[in-house]
Amino acid sequence: MNATGPTIGQKRRIGFEKINRRTHLYSGLFFLPWFLFYGLSAVVFNHPGWFDSAEVNRKLLFDRSYPVECPNPVGDLRPFAERALRDSGLDGQFVVRSQDFDTVTIVIIQDRFLSNTMITWNSASRRLTAARSGLDWRKLLIKIHTRSGFEMPGFLRNLWPVIVDVIQVAMIMWIASGLYMWWHLKRYRSWGLAALGCGSALFVAFLLKL
Repeated sequence: MNATGPTIGQKRRIGFEKINRRTHLYSGLFFLPWFLFYGLSAVVFNHPGWFDSAEVNRKLLFDRSYPVECPNPVGDLRPFAERALRDSGLDGQFVVRSQDFDTVTIVIIQDRFLSNTMITWNSASRRLTAARSGLDWRKLLIKIHTRSGFEMPGFLRNLWPVIVDVIQVAMIMWIASGLYMWWHLKRYRSWGLAALGCGSALFVAFLLKL
């Protein structure tokens, strides 16, 4: 700094460092819920035995006659599923599949983070049955960790994978901004190099041996 104040170069550097720190901080806070649940769900994958629990009770919503023509089990089942859900007052996003054992069974699943509704129709009995399960924390964490892709229609269902993409970009930004901040803390460069070197060596060792 001189008598007339900071130079232009100093102003630019200070401005960039401030933006870098603020971006590192506030993006981390914004994505905190996602990273929290990704971290918790990783524990479920690594220690599934810790989370074994009794099957969550399923509540029967209805079991009624539904005498309609059996759809082609290898054809497009969505029109049949949409009609069955609409007639049952269960409109919403779903996936549908067929099971062909002794008779054709159509299975419609409305999978939400906090609940799961399964609707089945059997070609022999011509009955439509729906049951809904309650909240299961183990399944919830797995759903949060694995849900991705843009195949399902609906704004929120497509917004979720967009956020996942943004999180991946944010992770790279956090790494870059963290390296930048560490490198400008000259007192800690040697410790940082030691940590970076040990972590990288261990990662490569696992990569080559596992």
